Amino acid sequence: MRGHEVSLQLRLIDEMADEVAALVIQPINDERIAARLRQLREGGMTVVTVNTDIEESARCCYVGSDYQHGGSVAAGMAALITGGRANMGVIAGVDTLMGHVLRLRGFEEHLKAICPQVNWIARVNADDDPRLAYERTFAMLSSHPEIDTLFVVAAGVYDVCRAVIDAGREGGIRVIAFDDVPTTREMILRGLVRAVVCQQPFLQGHRAYSIAFDAILTGEAPKQSRVITEDQIKIRENF
Repeated sequence: MRGHEVSLQLRLIDEMADEVAALVIQPINDERIAARLRQLREGGMTVVTVNTDIEESARCCYVGSDYQHGGSVAAGMAALITGGRANMGVIAGVDTLMGHVLRLRGFEEHLKAICPQVNWIARVNADDDPRLAYERTFAMLSSHPEIDTLFVVAAGVYDVCRAVIDAGREGGIRVIAFDDVPTTREMILRGLVRAVVCQQPFLQGHRAYSIAFDAILTGEAPKQSRVITEDQIKIRENF
Protein backbone atom coordinates (compact mmCIF):
# COMPACT_ATOMS: atom_id res chain seq x y z
CA MET A 1 0.00 0.00 0.00
CA ARG A 2 1.00 3.63 -0.43
CA GLY A 3 0.46 6.22 2.24
CA HIS A 4 -0.53 5.77 5.86
CA GLU A 5 -4.32 5.66 5.89
CA VAL A 6 -5.63 3.41 8.66
CA SER A 7 -8.89 2.50 6.89
CA LEU A 8 -6.98 1.38 3.80
CA GLN A 9 -4.59 -0.81 5.78
CA LEU A 10 -7.51 -2.38 7.64
CA ARG A 11 -9.27 -3.11 4.34
CA LEU A 12 -6.17 -4.71 2.85
CA ILE A 13 -5.70 -6.88 5.95
CA ASP A 14 -9.33 -8.00 5.81
CA GLU A 15 -9.11 -8.82 2.10
CA MET A 16 -6.50 -11.51 2.75
CA ALA A 17 -7.18 -12.52 6.36
CA ASP A 18 -9.24 -15.61 5.48
CA GLU A 19 -6.73 -16.85 2.90
CA VAL A 20 -3.36 -16.74 4.67
CA ALA A 21 -1.67 -18.51 7.56
CA ALA A 22 0.84 -15.73 8.20
CA LEU A 23 0.87 -11.97 7.74
CA VAL A 24 4.00 -9.85 7.25
CA ILE A 25 3.12 -6.18 7.68
CA GLN A 26 4.61 -2.71 8.03
CA PRO A 27 1.94 -1.46 10.39
CA ILE A 28 0.55 1.99 11.01
CA ASN A 29 0.85 2.63 14.75
CA ASP A 30 -2.85 2.95 15.50
CA GLU A 31 -5.03 1.15 18.02
CA ARG A 32 -7.46 0.03 15.29
CA ILE A 33 -4.64 -1.77 13.48
CA ALA A 34 -3.33 -3.19 16.77
CA ALA A 35 -6.79 -4.50 17.67
CA ARG A 36 -7.18 -6.20 14.28
CA LEU A 37 -3.75 -7.85 14.60
CA ARG A 38 -4.66 -9.07 18.10
CA GLN A 39 -7.78 -10.69 16.63
CA LEU A 40 -5.72 -12.45 13.98
CA ARG A 41 -3.26 -13.70 16.60
CA GLU A 42 -6.11 -15.00 18.78
CA GLY A 43 -7.31 -16.91 15.73
CA GLY A 44 -3.93 -18.59 15.40
CA MET A 45 -2.34 -16.51 12.62
CA THR A 46 1.38 -15.72 12.65
CA VAL A 47 1.90 -11.95 12.49
CA VAL A 48 5.35 -10.53 11.78
CA THR A 49 5.90 -6.77 11.76
CA VAL A 50 8.71 -5.54 9.54
CA ASN A 51 10.62 -2.25 9.28
CA THR A 52 8.47 -0.57 11.93
CA ASP A 53 6.68 -2.00 14.96
CA ILE A 54 3.32 -1.27 16.59
CA GLU A 55 2.24 -0.97 20.20
CA GLU A 56 -0.05 -3.50 21.90
CA SER A 57 -0.58 -5.69 18.81
CA ALA A 58 0.47 -9.09 20.23
CA ARG A 59 2.50 -9.65 17.05
CA CYS A 60 4.72 -12.76 17.06
CA CYS A 61 7.92 -11.05 16.02
CA TYR A 62 9.31 -7.69 14.89
CA VAL A 63 12.08 -7.59 12.28
CA GLY A 64 13.80 -4.25 11.76
CA SER A 65 16.15 -1.72 13.17
CA ASP A 66 16.29 -0.26 16.66
CA TYR A 67 15.06 3.14 15.56
CA GLN A 68 15.92 5.04 18.71
CA HIS A 69 19.46 3.65 18.53
CA GLY A 70 19.60 4.61 14.85
CA GLY A 71 18.67 8.16 15.78
CA SER A 72 21.48 8.18 18.34
CA VAL A 73 23.92 6.97 15.69
CA ALA A 74 22.82 9.79 13.39
CA ALA A 75 23.33 12.22 16.27
CA GLY A 76 26.87 10.93 16.72
CA MET A 77 27.53 11.51 13.03
CA ALA A 78 26.06 15.01 13.28
CA ALA A 79 28.38 15.77 16.20
CA LEU A 80 31.41 14.70 14.16
CA ILE A 81 30.32 16.54 11.01
CA THR A 82 29.46 19.81 12.75
CA GLY A 83 32.07 19.80 15.48
CA GLY A 84 29.24 20.13 17.99
CA ARG A 85 28.07 23.51 16.69
CA ALA A 86 25.13 23.78 14.33
CA ASN A 87 21.91 25.61 13.58
CA MET A 88 19.69 22.59 13.12
CA GLY A 89 16.62 22.14 10.96
CA VAL A 90 14.68 18.87 11.12
CA ILE A 91 12.50 17.29 8.42
CA ALA A 92 10.44 14.73 10.31
CA GLY A 93 8.53 11.76 8.93
CA VAL A 94 5.10 10.33 9.79
CA ASP A 95 3.75 10.71 13.31
CA THR A 96 1.80 7.44 13.08
CA LEU A 97 4.88 5.32 12.33
CA MET A 98 6.59 4.24 15.53
CA GLY A 99 9.95 4.01 13.81
CA HIS A 100 9.94 7.63 12.72
CA VAL A 101 8.93 8.86 16.17
CA LEU A 102 11.60 6.79 17.94
CA ARG A 103 14.31 7.76 15.43
CA LEU A 104 13.67 11.48 15.96
CA ARG A 105 13.56 10.98 19.73
CA GLY A 106 16.90 9.17 19.68
CA PHE A 107 18.48 11.88 17.54
CA GLU A 108 17.22 14.82 19.59
CA GLU A 109 17.90 13.32 23.01
CA HIS A 110 21.41 12.14 22.18
CA LEU A 111 22.50 15.24 20.29
CA LYS A 112 21.24 17.52 23.08
CA ALA A 113 23.22 15.44 25.57
CA ILE A 114 26.51 15.42 23.65
CA CYS A 115 26.26 18.79 21.85
CA PRO A 116 24.48 21.31 24.08
CA GLN A 117 25.64 24.17 21.84
CA VAL A 118 23.53 23.02 18.88
CA ASN A 119 20.72 25.48 18.19
CA TRP A 120 17.42 23.81 17.30
CA ILE A 121 15.93 26.26 14.81
CA ALA A 122 12.89 24.67 13.15
CA ARG A 123 11.11 21.40 12.44
CA VAL A 124 8.65 20.45 9.70
CA ASN A 125 6.90 17.19 8.81
CA ALA A 126 7.30 15.77 5.31
CA ASP A 127 4.90 12.84 5.92
CA ASP A 128 6.92 10.64 3.49
CA ASP A 129 5.62 12.85 0.65
CA PRO A 130 8.29 14.07 -1.83
CA ARG A 131 6.29 17.19 -2.70
CA LEU A 132 5.87 18.17 0.93
CA ALA A 133 9.53 17.43 1.63
CA TYR A 134 10.54 19.92 -1.08
CA GLU A 135 7.99 22.62 -0.29
CA ARG A 136 8.40 22.58 3.47
CA THR A 137 12.19 22.46 3.34
CA PHE A 138 12.30 25.37 0.91
CA ALA A 139 9.93 27.38 3.13
CA MET A 140 11.94 26.55 6.25
CA LEU A 141 15.20 27.66 4.65
CA SER A 142 13.56 30.85 3.41
CA SER A 143 12.27 31.66 6.91
CA HIS A 144 15.46 30.63 8.68
CA PRO A 145 18.55 31.51 6.62
CA GLU A 146 20.73 30.76 9.66
CA ILE A 147 20.12 27.00 9.31
CA ASP A 148 23.34 25.22 8.33
CA THR A 149 22.49 21.57 9.09
CA LEU A 150 19.48 19.44 8.19
CA PHE A 151 18.45 16.11 9.69
CA VAL A 152 16.05 14.12 7.50
CA VAL A 153 14.23 11.54 9.60
CA ALA A 154 12.69 9.41 6.85
CA ALA A 155 11.97 9.51 3.11
CA GLY A 156 12.26 12.56 0.88
CA VAL A 157 16.02 13.08 1.11
CA TYR A 158 16.40 13.82 -2.60
CA ASP A 159 13.62 16.40 -2.50
CA VAL A 160 15.06 18.03 0.61
CA CYS A 161 18.35 18.33 -1.25
CA ARG A 162 16.61 19.79 -4.32
CA ALA A 163 15.11 22.44 -2.06
CA VAL A 164 18.56 23.24 -0.66
CA ILE A 165 19.96 23.59 -4.18
CA ASP A 166 17.05 25.69 -5.44
CA ALA A 167 17.33 27.94 -2.39
CA GLY A 168 20.94 28.61 -3.35
CA ARG A 169 22.24 27.03 -0.15
CA GLU A 170 24.14 24.02 -1.48
CA GLY A 171 27.51 25.21 -0.26
CA GLY A 172 26.31 26.06 3.22
CA ILE A 173 24.09 23.16 4.30
CA ARG A 174 25.11 19.78 5.72
CA VAL A 175 22.54 16.98 5.48
CA ILE A 176 22.40 13.85 7.64
CA ALA A 177 19.87 11.21 6.61
CA PHE A 178 19.04 7.51 6.35
CA ASP A 179 19.22 4.72 3.77
CA ASP A 180 21.28 3.90 0.70
CA VAL A 181 18.90 4.46 -2.21
CA PRO A 182 19.97 5.65 -5.68
CA THR A 183 18.63 9.20 -5.36
CA THR A 184 20.22 9.68 -1.94
CA ARG A 185 23.48 8.19 -3.22
CA GLU A 186 23.48 10.85 -5.96
CA MET A 187 23.36 13.57 -3.31
CA ILE A 188 26.07 11.87 -1.23
CA LEU A 189 28.40 11.73 -4.22
CA ARG A 190 27.55 15.38 -4.89
CA GLY A 191 28.69 16.18 -1.35
CA LEU A 192 25.41 17.59 -0.07
CA VAL A 193 24.46 14.59 2.09
CA ARG A 194 27.41 14.05 4.40
CA ALA A 195 26.39 10.74 5.98
CA VAL A 196 23.56 8.21 6.05
CA VAL A 197 22.65 5.49 8.53
CA CYS A 198 21.57 2.34 6.69
CA GLN A 199 19.25 -0.25 8.20
CA GLN A 200 19.66 -3.21 5.80
CA PRO A 201 16.19 -3.29 4.18
CA PHE A 202 16.89 -6.42 2.09
CA LEU A 203 17.87 -8.36 5.21
CA GLN A 204 14.77 -7.10 7.02
CA GLY A 205 12.47 -8.34 4.28
CA HIS A 206 14.28 -11.66 3.90
CA ARG A 207 14.29 -12.42 7.62
CA ALA A 208 10.65 -11.43 8.07
CA TYR A 209 9.48 -13.82 5.36
CA SER A 210 11.79 -16.57 6.58
CA ILE A 211 10.37 -16.30 10.10
CA ALA A 212 6.79 -16.36 8.79
CA PHE A 213 7.54 -19.38 6.57
CA ASP A 214 9.21 -21.31 9.40
CA ALA A 215 6.20 -20.65 11.64
CA ILE A 216 3.86 -22.05 8.99
CA LEU A 217 6.12 -25.04 8.38
CA THR A 218 6.58 -26.00 12.04
CA GLY A 219 3.35 -24.72 13.51
CA GLU A 220 5.37 -23.08 16.28
CA ALA A 221 5.68 -19.42 17.21
CA PRO A 222 8.98 -17.67 16.38
CA LYS A 223 11.63 -18.19 19.03
CA GLN A 224 12.60 -14.50 19.05
CA SER A 225 10.17 -11.66 19.60
CA ARG A 226 12.56 -9.11 18.04
CA VAL A 227 15.20 -9.45 15.31
CA ILE A 228 17.21 -6.22 15.16
CA THR A 229 19.33 -5.39 12.14
CA GLU A 230 22.64 -3.58 12.57
CA ASP A 231 22.92 0.13 11.82
CA GLN A 232 25.59 0.86 9.22
CA ILE A 233 27.17 4.26 8.57
CA LYS A 234 27.99 5.27 5.01
CA ILE A 235 29.80 8.38 3.79
CA ARG A 236 30.96 9.36 0.30
CA GLU A 237 34.26 7.55 0.70
CA ASN A 238 32.75 4.10 1.32
CA PHE A 239 30.06 4.12 -1.36
